[in-house]
Amino acid sequence: MFNRKECPIVNLDYKVEILRRLETFSYQVAYFILEDEGLAIDATKRALIEVSLNADFYRQSLSNQRETLRKLTIRQSLAPKTKTLLSN
Repeated sequence: MFNRKECPIVNLDYKVEILRRLETFSYQVAYFILEDEGLAIDATKRALIEVSLNADFYRQSLSNQRETLRKLTIRQSLAPKTKTLLSN
C-alpha cells in the first residue's frame, strides 16, 4: 500500500480536504490585499482552481502548500489591478 506522498494518483476526497484546509488562508491573503469581500472571494476561487490543477501540490508539505497558495493568491489578487493599469 502507498502512503500519500508515494501514491501516483491522489484521490478526490484528499484533494478537497487539502483545499478546504487552505481556503480560509487564501481568502485572508486576498482580503488583506484587496480590502473587498467580493473581490477577495473571486481571487481565492481563481487561486484555488489554479492550484487544484497541479498534482505535485498535493504531495508538498503543509508549509510548502501554504507558500505556493500564498503566491498564487497574491498574483490572482493583483491581476484585476494590473489589467486596469495596463488598459489606461
